[in-house]
Amino acid sequence: MTTTQLKILLVDDDKVSLRILENILKSENYYVDAFQNAEEAIGHLNINDNPPDLIISDYFMPGISGLEFLNQVKSRKEFTSIPFLFISASKNEDIETDALQYGAIDFLKKPINRRLLLNKINVLLQSLSSFSLNANRLFEGDSATMNIHDIISYCEEEKLDGFALITTHSDQYGVLTFAKGILDRIHYNDHNDSEALEILEQLKEYEIIIFRGNFNQNNIDNFFKHRNNSVKVVKKSISLNKLRGKLPAAKLNDLTLLFNELTDSFQKLEKPLKDKWISSTFTLPENKYIKLWKNEANLIDVSFFSSKESLIKHGNE
Repeated sequence: MTTTQLKILLVDDDKVSLRILENILKSENYYVDAFQNAEEAIGHLNINDNPPDLIISDYFMPGISGLEFLNQVKSRKEFTSIPFLFISASKNEDIETDALQYGAIDFLKKPINRRLLLNKINVLLQSLSSFSLNANRLFEGDSATMNIHDIISYCEEEKLDGFALITTHSDQYGVLTFAKGILDRIHYNDHNDSEALEILEQLKEYEIIIFRGNFNQNNIDNFFKHRNNSVKVVKKSISLNKLRGKLPAAKLNDLTLLFNELTDSFQKLEKPLKDKWISSTFTLPENKYIKLWKNEANLIDVSFFSSKESLIKHGNE
């Protein structure tokens, strides 16, 4: 299994259905462990040190049923965070309700729609990876906050078991991993350790996110996909040159929310007004402001104000 493959545990007593699902998942580069009964799947979990990123299981199976399988998995502390997706050919809607109440994250009915299955898995794993990382976020800043050696010192003082992620405007990133505060490894693109450190030291602008927990390439890839999807409309519409060095990384999500609020406001406007511009103000630290203007054509303009006085003056012009 390569480091970029996400791992899925698949359980279905129907041999034909099991092979079809296995082939669908493998065609999308997922690593799949497939079993025809829950007993074998549980045995596999017990002896494997690398738990799956997702479990997909049939609901009705001889021996240990899908619901019993779910209960046994969730009763183990090391497996509680594994998302569980049920499949079934049953038309009984009550079993879907029961499955969700017992901790399943979704339910699909057979025959499985390939596109729907893959879309659900993709969105699910991206969202969970992002949520897991956000829950373990220790610090966020940028090049104005810390240089590379400050980051190392901070992680040493925190006795960090985790990693620091250094990202640039070109979406390249470096990783510094720590074990109990001791720097273990440095990576930047195809460079490692001393070479990577030298490149990181020369970066002029970057963002920093420090996480607790083990570095996982799959989670990081999904984290970036999820974050880029949430802010891409802003990044495409706003000239980053106007914001570079003025907008803290921690404010980017807030700016995205503001953009979405503007979009919602347009949906409520009467049609004759939809060719007009509306605006909203975004407050930054140190009494600085960003003002956004938007119209229905998704055109957006951005102005940066260094004081409330200049903002008011502009509004009166």
